[in-house]
Amino acid sequence: MSHPHHGGNPSRAAREYGVSKEALTDFSAGLNPLGFPPCVRGIIDRELSSAAAYPEPEYQAFREAAASRFNISPGMVIPGSGSSQLLFALLRALMPPRVIIAVPCYTDYQRYSRHLELELTHVPLRAENDFLTESHALAAALEAAPRGSMAILGNPNNPSGRLLPEGLIQHLSSQFPDKYICIDEAYIGFTLQGGAEPPAEAANILRLRSLTKLFALPGIRMGYVIAAEDIIERVWNELPSWHVGALEIRLMETLISDIEHGSRTREWLQRAMPRFFDELSSFSALKPYPSDANFVLFKVQHREPGSFYKNLIQRGILLRSCEDFSGLEPGFFRAAIRQDEDNQKLVAALCAELGTPVPRKSTKRPRPALMFQGTSSSAGKSLITMAMCRILAKRGISVAPFKAQNMSLNSFVTPDGGEIGRAQALQAAAARIPPSVLMNPVLLKPTGERRSQVILLGKPDSSLSARAYYQRKTELKTAVQTAYNQLAAQHQAIVLEGAGSPGEVNLRPHDIVNMEMARHADAPVILVGDIDRGGLYASFIGHLAVMSEWERNRVKGFIVNKFRGDPSLLEEAHRYLLERTGKPVIGVIPWIENHGLPDEDGADYNLRWGSSPSPSDSPEIVIGVVSLQRLSNSTDIDPFRNQPGVRLVKIDTVESLRRCRPHAVIIPGSKNVISDLRRLRRLGLEQALIEAAQSNQIILVGICGGFQMLGRSISDPQGIEAEPGARIDGMGLLNLHTTLEAEKTLTQRQTSLLANSSPVSGYEIHHGLSRYTEQELFSHPGLGCRRANIQGTYLHGIFDNMGIRCQFLNELCQRSGLPVPAPSPSLPTLDASINRFTAIFQSHVDVEFLLNLMGLSSPLCG
Repeated sequence: MSHPHHGGNPSRAAREYGVSKEALTDFSAGLNPLGFPPCVRGIIDRELSSAAAYPEPEYQAFREAAASRFNISPGMVIPGSGSSQLLFALLRALMPPRVIIAVPCYTDYQRYSRHLELELTHVPLRAENDFLTESHALAAALEAAPRGSMAILGNPNNPSGRLLPEGLIQHLSSQFPDKYICIDEAYIGFTLQGGAEPPAEAANILRLRSLTKLFALPGIRMGYVIAAEDIIERVWNELPSWHVGALEIRLMETLISDIEHGSRTREWLQRAMPRFFDELSSFSALKPYPSDANFVLFKVQHREPGSFYKNLIQRGILLRSCEDFSGLEPGFFRAAIRQDEDNQKLVAALCAELGTPVPRKSTKRPRPALMFQGTSSSAGKSLITMAMCRILAKRGISVAPFKAQNMSLNSFVTPDGGEIGRAQALQAAAARIPPSVLMNPVLLKPTGERRSQVILLGKPDSSLSARAYYQRKTELKTAVQTAYNQLAAQHQAIVLEGAGSPGEVNLRPHDIVNMEMARHADAPVILVGDIDRGGLYASFIGHLAVMSEWERNRVKGFIVNKFRGDPSLLEEAHRYLLERTGKPVIGVIPWIENHGLPDEDGADYNLRWGSSPSPSDSPEIVIGVVSLQRLSNSTDIDPFRNQPGVRLVKIDTVESLRRCRPHAVIIPGSKNVISDLRRLRRLGLEQALIEAAQSNQIILVGICGGFQMLGRSISDPQGIEAEPGARIDGMGLLNLHTTLEAEKTLTQRQTSLLANSSPVSGYEIHHGLSRYTEQELFSHPGLGCRRANIQGTYLHGIFDNMGIRCQFLNELCQRSGLPVPAPSPSLPTLDASINRFTAIFQSHVDVEFLLNLMGLSSPLCG
């Protein structure tokens, strides 16, 4: 039996069901239980008493207040009478050929689209996945949509209360720059993201916000849009004159800057919401779903929904019936939290309707998890974790990777401007989700023999010695476990990667990344070993020997990695291992040449060089890469590794430079630029490079730290990388001066070459602020410059752009008279390389064993 809903309108519900309005407690509207701040009443009294003096609303005052709050231009914001009015104006202004919505969602997305006769695509949010947004399905819908289409996404979603996965907005924006990403943040102020300001954004992101919910003023409609100025202008043209009254504008001007009320509300919710959720969970006939907002979606089981809804109204409780939401069947309701006295009225009404609740301990199963640990660094954990993520993603499971602590100089910038290990970004790509700082909450970047920069949740935190770092382990352990909990709440499964070895007895008391993390996640452990190094089976047994009993119980099996030969030769060793430990070898992965995947930390950087070419070799382009002690982001040169007609050669001495006779030399990034430049100077290699460049023998390219070296000076007044006050003359090849500053630049970039407008994408990770007077390389100033055959850039990943790579190689061929190499569109993409490695993993490892460990066997998942 269908029934009407009366969300936010207790008067109508009271009339329809013959009860007193005053007797109804409204759980349907989702307003702030703490009410509105004290300043509101004074503003209303003042404005009403002087309304004649303000015949016209002062829109600009609000726009300037919003601009100050969010650090944007006033032209990027427009006020409205609620966000619904602005959503309709947005759709009418842009008229997207297709609108993509994740259902269930706010009903007006669909109603307005149909009113304007716009094509609609639904992406389902599944109850069995706790209504989490499935990033790959959303991306597939956007991929199939025509140019100019729009995705409208609630963050948090209404009615589920779930936030979008971390980084998804920026990921979709960069992946689909020709489509609009409209984010409805009507309830964002109630969530843990509510205190964060919208980041600097691309022109295709539109944010709708409401002041009605957080400030508990439903009768005074107040909302605003943040978007690019040209879009705001188009929306303004769709609105009538005086579309917001003077009273509303005065309130908005004040409330937009009231940060304290939101902070107080979120603190209260963090204490109150767990109890509210537990009380709903205590009724066996109710199934509540996790929520990040101030309301809970639940389903009534074994009851007729219409009767349940009516009976609760007659008991004085108004819920939001959700059967009018696409994708929800009758029986779904939404209840917003109120003050405790009112919440107990709801509990009493539910008791009368459903029977006495059963107090019980939570029986919720921990999020399915699996952890790969290694007998050493570079045992292969990262790629094995990647493969498992791809296997689960292909089965339709929302999965995420996690590594509590990573030590690596190969890092990656997430879409929202955080820094994580490159391996976790690769694993996120395998999981088909955007990378997030939650996946690698602690990143250590060595700056010297005994110190590392600590990156905490994507941002520079400190530079510490090993001893000082261990003293902070208790604090960091809490941060790591909190990050894991947040990530696990967003996905159906987590695949964890350990670090180094769990058998390092000197490190185990300070462990936050191996067995302690496995215990927190309740994850079974697979121990991975590199047999190519020798002594593997003794290492397996030795690791178990130094473990405590609870740690040994967590280990469920072994994987032998990087084997060259016939696996049958290992059967006797595997029988011995099983008899000795009681744990099986579940796979033998062969040695894989040229897997085409980026290295995590450059561990095999020195193992992958071509030999120096001799005069008898066939003609080919030779690119030398300067070997630095503090090399960072060595993946910048990987695009040349499988490029036909190109040979990469390591340059670590003056003799190696002369012997290889390169056509170009790349100085890559460095985590300690001053230290590495001093070393090149001691070796005489700096002077040799200067002479080769000045005599036009080579094209000399510097990337990030290498770019800084090409300039006239590098200063480190605050001791960011070197000793405080350090200063060094650069190579003097570019008129460029660099100062290292505490604030770190972390951002993804999309720009173009000034010379021919070729598109370029990449990312920046640097402390340096460089000023130069050379010819700009890119349309975005400050990213790089050139003088003749000498050029430098801050863009990591620049040669991943095929067009840029081909132009670079063509220039080298023209200079040297070599034939231009054919473009290589046949080179495997990253996704194809992930699939290839995963296929090898699946054919050599007992995947069903791993799925059963996670409780995700084939019948359930497939």
